[in-house]
Amino acid sequence: MEVEVISRSGKDLGKFSITDKLTVKDFKKMFNQKHKQWSPERQKFTIKTPTGAALYEEEKTLVEYLKGDKVLVFRDLGTQLSWRFVYMVEYAGPLFICPALYCLPHLFYGEEAAKTITQKICFWLIMGHFLKRELESLFVHRFSNATMPLKNLFVNCTYYWILNGAFIGYFLFHPKYTDPNFSAATLGALLVVFLGSEFMNFLCHMVLRNLRPAGTKTRGIPKGCGFDLVSCANYFWEVISWASFAVLSACLPAYVFLLATIYILSNWASLRHRKYKKEFDGKEGKLLYPRSRKALFPFIF
Repeated sequence: MEVEVISRSGKDLGKFSITDKLTVKDFKKMFNQKHKQWSPERQKFTIKTPTGAALYEEEKTLVEYLKGDKVLVFRDLGTQLSWRFVYMVEYAGPLFICPALYCLPHLFYGEEAAKTITQKICFWLIMGHFLKRELESLFVHRFSNATMPLKNLFVNCTYYWILNGAFIGYFLFHPKYTDPNFSAATLGALLVVFLGSEFMNFLCHMVLRNLRPAGTKTRGIPKGCGFDLVSCANYFWEVISWASFAVLSACLPAYVFLLATIYILSNWASLRHRKYKKEFDGKEGKLLYPRSRKALFPFIF
């Protein structure tokens, strides 16, 4: 069977002879042999039909996707970076920005003042959170995709470096910051919620890791640690962590970051939820995804 590849502008990129057993992954390697400038990670193919289905699952055979169609549309995804590298860089921002604002107030504010108890607590909570994320990126996470576009690095760094590290850090560690009038019991309760949510988030990441054998894109149905109620329990606990942090700090930028987090994670959770339901549809011997689960917030969304 022969397949023709064209660019999105209609430029002819060649014809390729394929077999029934040739996978999408192998076809990308074949395409790269003819077009050295486009590594497999930069390649995206869609079928030239009104729906334009994309060839996402690399272990599937090309024939399964084509179903009689013989023209593929190629798109260059641009420069790619590894997911792990992007995670390490984006989480590093607050680990450098917050200590600078915290320890060198004379450089950023032109004055100094003794740190309040809330400032001290919030500083170490931020440090602990992002150190945890760095360690998880190194030793826990298994990524379904090897790379992501270079532009994502700048988007993600804006979110963590600017919105969290610089925006929260500048106002939270300001010499004129005043503590909220919380009792010791309230302060303790908020700390328990934050730390408990961080621990549950870690357990969720371990659940997801154990569902995916190393070097594969296999996905199972997660259970426990909140997954019995929502598809993205790790996101749910992330939201709870930052919600308790916002209340504890009583800092407006922390609430802005919380709202941004909810917006972003809601979109990601909705997408992941739909993928789970589509993949585990109970047909042809597949598991049936629990219909009672919500995407992010139990019983709500």
